[in-house]
Amino acid sequence: MSFFDVAGELFLDSKARSRLQFIYGLDAYIFVADGQALYGWGGKRRGLRHPSGFSNVINKLRQNERLVARAKGKTPQNPLPQPAVVVLAKADLLLAQKEYWVSRWLELDDDFVLKTVDEESEDVYVYCATNGAREWLYPVNAFEDVTLHFASATGCEEQDGHYNKRKFRHMRVLRPLLSLFAMTGLIDPKTINHAYVKGVREPL
Repeated sequence: MSFFDVAGELFLDSKARSRLQFIYGLDAYIFVADGQALYGWGGKRRGLRHPSGFSNVINKLRQNERLVARAKGKTPQNPLPQPAVVVLAKADLLLAQKEYWVSRWLELDDDFVLKTVDEESEDVYVYCATNGAREWLYPVNAFEDVTLHFASATGCEEQDGHYNKRKFRHMRVLRPLLSLFAMTGLIDPKTINHAYVKGVREPL
């Protein structure tokens, strides 16, 4: 099993694109959204402060799917056949803004309780759709199967280059990975009790 970290913005760089051909052969994808991008310095919601790069990756994957299908005399698959997860990272910053959709999940210690993956996916979808972050939902319609998650690598903000050791902790970081493992068959798919999430295929 191998993992690769690729910034979506690199697909706008003609020199970098030639080094990114390997992504077309991957079995699954993780899209990481920057939770901090929704807020300005005063904590006021402004929509996304900068593009996520998700569309750059998805457009290239779709383009490659069309080229491969044409070469084989087949119809390109739509949506893309691989599973994916969308992870709304730095969710602890949203928790500080007293966001109900975030606090409901982030305060739970349920990384290994995957039967509520669909329910969490619905809440992440609603949160993004109603907060000017529909760009983070592009993978939902692009891929065959997708789950969405809130997560935080630190559980608290950095202050003067350091993290508070009493507050520092990973929050729900395993859950997206386990969900992806279930969708790819690395672990029992029944573990997540997952069907296509209601309301996700079509915009709310």
